[in-house]
Amino acid sequence: MKLVMEMKSEAMKTVVAQGGEPNDEGVLLSMSTLTDDGVIAVKNSACERIPNQRVVVKMKSKKINDCLNRFHVAIPKPRDNKDRPPCIPQAVLYARAMENSKMEKRKLERDLEDENGGAGVYSASLKKHYFLANDDWKDDVLPEILDGHNVYDFVDPDILQRLEELGREKGLRLEAESNELEFEMDGTELTPEERKVLAEI
Repeated sequence: MKLVMEMKSEAMKTVVAQGGEPNDEGVLLSMSTLTDDGVIAVKNSACERIPNQRVVVKMKSKKINDCLNRFHVAIPKPRDNKDRPPCIPQAVLYARAMENSKMEKRKLERDLEDENGGAGVYSASLKKHYFLANDDWKDDVLPEILDGHNVYDFVDPDILQRLEELGREKGLRLEAESNELEFEMDGTELTPEERKVLAEI
């Protein structure tokens, strides 16, 4: 049993060393997660093979017989002898190439860690992805004690709700004042005697 396993492992080593031959069952690809070499090629190969595998599985299922009578595949007849390969717009090819180049050149936290002393020395910044009005604020140290007072005592989590309440209260007050001004007498509805008394006052 041990001899058979060793032979299999030697055979596998030979296949891996030779690069492997693609077949219907699978394809042997080399990649390295340490240097990111070949990762994109493996991902693209998997993304191309998965839809085909799903189609094969669905064709083997029992439900396909109920759906086959609903499908109609139109195959146009050739008008001439010209070869018409699939046409991919240049903009799509350019966007795909740019995306692949960005993915290859993207700097990960692991790369930053290796550049700045390795594990235990480099500490990842959790604030660098904050959305602030000024990027310089990301590294500010929040004080805990200011002028002898605990800063947290002045933090109100319901501050926005309280501001809305104050705004509503102010709006009601202004509305009440405007209503009072409307009911003030301007003297046009007074009789001559009342106007005379008003003038004396």
